[in-house]
Amino acid sequence: MDYPGIYGMKDIHNKQRRHGFSKWRALSLFLVYLLIGLHIAYWKLHGSALAPLEFNEVLYTIHLGIITAGFIFMVMTFLGTLIFGRFFCSWGCHILAMEDISTWILQKFKIHPKPVRSRVLIMIPTIAMIYLFIWPQIVRIINHEPLPAMRILEDKDGWASFITTDFWRNLPGIEITLLTFFFSGFFIIYLLGSRSFCRYVCPYAAVFTIADRFAPGQIKLTGSCDQCGLCTAHCWSHIQVHKELAEFGSVVNPQCLKDLDCVQICPKEAIKFGFGKPSILKLLKKRRDREKVYDFSFGEDLFLAFSILALFLIFRGLYDKVPFLLAITIAVSFSFMFLMAVQLFRFEFVRISDYVLKQGNKFTLHGKIFAIGSMGILSLVLHSAFIHYHAYNGKNIYEYLMLLESKKTIIPKSKKEVIDKVESGLYHLELADKYGIYSSDKLVRQLVSLYIYKKNYSRAELLLRAMVINNPEDMEARLRLAKIFKKTDKKAEALKELEGALSYFKKTPSESERKWLAQIHFMAGNINEQDSSCQNAIQHYIEAINMDSTSGHFYLTLSNLYLHLKFPDLAEKVFNQGSYYLSDKGIVHLHSGKIYLAQNKIKEAIDSFQAVLQLQPSNAEAHYCLGFALYKNGQIDIAAEHIKTAAELKAEHERGEKNKTK
Repeated sequence: MDYPGIYGMKDIHNKQRRHGFSKWRALSLFLVYLLIGLHIAYWKLHGSALAPLEFNEVLYTIHLGIITAGFIFMVMTFLGTLIFGRFFCSWGCHILAMEDISTWILQKFKIHPKPVRSRVLIMIPTIAMIYLFIWPQIVRIINHEPLPAMRILEDKDGWASFITTDFWRNLPGIEITLLTFFFSGFFIIYLLGSRSFCRYVCPYAAVFTIADRFAPGQIKLTGSCDQCGLCTAHCWSHIQVHKELAEFGSVVNPQCLKDLDCVQICPKEAIKFGFGKPSILKLLKKRRDREKVYDFSFGEDLFLAFSILALFLIFRGLYDKVPFLLAITIAVSFSFMFLMAVQLFRFEFVRISDYVLKQGNKFTLHGKIFAIGSMGILSLVLHSAFIHYHAYNGKNIYEYLMLLESKKTIIPKSKKEVIDKVESGLYHLELADKYGIYSSDKLVRQLVSLYIYKKNYSRAELLLRAMVINNPEDMEARLRLAKIFKKTDKKAEALKELEGALSYFKKTPSESERKWLAQIHFMAGNINEQDSSCQNAIQHYIEAINMDSTSGHFYLTLSNLYLHLKFPDLAEKVFNQGSYYLSDKGIVHLHSGKIYLAQNKIKEAIDSFQAVLQLQPSNAEAHYCLGFALYKNGQIDIAAEHIKTAAELKAEHERGEKNKTK
């Protein structure tokens, strides 16, 4: 027996009774958004705040062992669900608030979304949960890797601390936020029914579904029920409430979000929230004697499964923007549309929600609009597949070349192989950039890197100039542009670009901004040093250290400059502060030896240079410096041997570099 939906009920008495819990729940969800707004305002005013309480930060805990604010929030919510059931989803989730508002707005326009029952769709949140939370641990076991050690990071570590100055570190931009609201709200709800994001997409809902099975808190039958069906008709989660109450004495479906609409609407006040035996124990004792009814055949569900997988792979990471959950939402929505489009050509009667698309083998106006819309979406999908294919291939080649440049991968067979890789990478990335709907910053930066790798500085400069014009605060683009100017002997332009970047950050910078500012100051100091403007160079190096006090290279460079200016004591003081951050102990001993030489501490210098050669016997500079120190110590013959060895090693190195360029 079917019952009229919430949209068709005209019972005035029941409508009046519904206002109690509904108003409190609306207030609760409004407060969620108000708290989000206050959280952002506090961060804006104070420069730092508690990190966003986002469930996606749980992934950093599972994958890397980093305990985040989002992880603690998730644990607390899970424990609450184990006791009270899924109250958080309907009373505290900002996404569900958006879904219910979307449903209410559609209702006002007399659009009544109908639920869709599919074998495949109902499995997607569980599959997503397994992929996000369980699969990484399985991979670790297969690879015999230990579980990550649990730890807490500080804000200087960049992106997973409790308190942060970079509030948006793990949050999407405004474009993705709006797309998420559209697809997770109106679009998927119109196609698949109210709260369809919760049922068919959300992996966190799958986690709470498991907890709800064990929760004693539940919607219970506490009086006599005449099976009027009002509770079922008013359930936006599309649960057969009246049937579950009759069979189990409570609602056992874990999709129940405890919004208490059924409690309000019951004319006999026979439904209450209370505590009792968890639903999993009731399900173990009783079995449903009715078969599950699905809207699609097995073959149609199989079509949904393959198309969802294909669309997910196409849209996830598209333009380096589309995140995991949005990709699933788009894949589910478009797959359903394509299935309905196929049905248009197979069946005599087809409908979506209240709209008939085909009747008596004839397309209705709505059907024609739907068919045209489906063709448009198919064109978008094919275009997105083309863009993603080329962007993905270009990215892989870019990553290979960057590994090659950092000497962390195998040596290529020949120089021609590297040239071919560069050309192939440019081909893929240029196609993706030229024909893409959206210009991805990451893709453009990869293009710039390949142009620089190819020494096509003019093309790289053109792209970087465009990025700076679009976003003057893009410090990475400004820094790379300055590096190109420096490579092409335009030092004045390089300094101008660096000064322009610094002028945008008079305010207190975030931790991520401090890293870039440190690089900018360091490069400005390097250019000033080359131009013999040593005082300016020292100031920039000091600022670089202030912005990033963990870079040993900054201390080393400033110490070298002090040595060059014949201030060995200052050089020693700076170096002692930063030598801890240098992982190469050979460099530490070598520079210490140079300082000792400048201070005329010959014995200490000899010991330092000998320590370098114990670690790095082929270090030409260490051989030369040791020879010089031994000469000053009167050990002329041994000194000559080391200086000769240094010359031979240097000549061998130069021959190797020439062979690489052939």
